Amino acid sequence: MDVTNNFNDRTKGILFEQYTGQKDQNEVEVYEGDICELDYGERFLVVFNNGSFTGKIGSNFLYNNVLPSEYIVIGNIHENPDLLKS
Repeated sequence: MDVTNNFNDRTKGILFEQYTGQKDQNEVEVYEGDICELDYGERFLVVFNNGSFTGKIGSNFLYNNVLPSEYIVIGNIHENPDLLKS
């Protein structure tokens, strides 16, 4: 039995996202690919870069400049990519 092909067949069309270990200000779990909105309205994408999770606005990375108490999850890049458009 080919385990790899069986797994691929059963998971076709499913997107796996990594949990960051953090929750937003509403206690919603934050995952890679989530789109979040800061208290002052700016939005960022949660990405994994250089060995850690961070936010990305355009081509700029936020790194440790944002606390979970300063944002909420409003969607994700797979279902709501339009949320990142200005």
